[in-house]
Amino acid sequence: MTSSGNATQAIQVLHKCRQQLLELQKTEPLDIAEYRDDISQEIGIAAEMLTELKEAEQRRETLEARCASTQHLDNKMEYANQSKELVVVKNKINELNHEINHSIRNHEVVQQNKKRISLEIDRLDSILHTAQVELSEYGETPSLRAEIKDYIPLDIAREQALLKLNSTKQALVQVKGTLQSEQTDHRELVYNLKTIIKTTKADIEAMNDGTYIPAVEFTSILNEKRQSQTNEHDSKRTDIEKEIHDYQTQNKNADKVHDANMKALSNGVSEVEQQLSNMTSSHAAELSELESTLAKLKEEQAVNSTVLAELEKRMASKKEEERLLQIEADKRLQEMKEKKLIEEKEYFAALWIQLRWKAYLKRKALKQSKKKGGKKKKGKKAKK
Repeated sequence: MTSSGNATQAIQVLHKCRQQLLELQKTEPLDIAEYRDDISQEIGIAAEMLTELKEAEQRRETLEARCASTQHLDNKMEYANQSKELVVVKNKINELNHEINHSIRNHEVVQQNKKRISLEIDRLDSILHTAQVELSEYGETPSLRAEIKDYIPLDIAREQALLKLNSTKQALVQVKGTLQSEQTDHRELVYNLKTIIKTTKADIEAMNDGTYIPAVEFTSILNEKRQSQTNEHDSKRTDIEKEIHDYQTQNKNADKVHDANMKALSNGVSEVEQQLSNMTSSHAAELSELESTLAKLKEEQAVNSTVLAELEKRMASKKEEERLLQIEADKRLQEMKEKKLIEEKEYFAALWIQLRWKAYLKRKALKQSKKKGGKKKKGKKAKK
């Protein structure tokens, strides 16, 4: 009975564990906003958006301080502008938070970690299910040694429970702080929206009453521009009317000149027609004379062409004779040049022979004179 009771208790515990695992798998993971700085530094994503978010938060703090300082001033325009800009900055912060959380949540590494956790949970659930089936089939409880092996001492269990309790309290404090900050932000947003609605309602009432300062200023500026445009239009109209009057006078004068020119042209046309008739009659007579002259010139041209043909024949024959004479003269000149060249060669050959002969005779006479002088000297020595 004891072992069967322990087995049923163990099966119930395993069933509870499996239910807790299923609940854990269905629950949302930890808040990414709390750990997104560490995740961004480790993974390297959304760094630019985090920087932009920090700048927007600094700008929000600055605008909140300016709104607090200008809230009780008489001039509400600056406060309204600061409030509008603060709303825009807060919306931008919310959008950046959403984008950063979305990018980190959907990153590949985070998705892989989620998949791994779900796989671990499924594996643990299968182990628990297997243990539950084995206990239900065999009805055996683990041994005392196995129970003692997994036993945790009371002081350690107490410390762990206190740590979990402290972490739970800290998480609760953080949630309360987040809720309070969101409530204050919501209150500020509602207050700012109310002030904007009030200022807008006042502006609408002023517009309906006709006392809205920008509208009054715009109306005065519009009236001034309309008056200036009216004056300018009147001045342009007077100028245009003056120009029209000048054009009308010019057209009248031009019509008078045109009528005078037409009369003069009609008279000139009649004179030109008379001259044309006279010229036509004189042209016919001159044309007949020119035709007769042309016939005579054609006859003379025929005679001249025959004479020219005969002269060309004679010129060709004369050129042929001159060519033949030139060829004969060239031959004679060439023969004379060759003859002269031969005569010059013969002359220079005879001259060269004469010079050599004279030189030979001089050498011979010199040798004979030397021989005679030697004989005379020898005869004188013998007489002595």
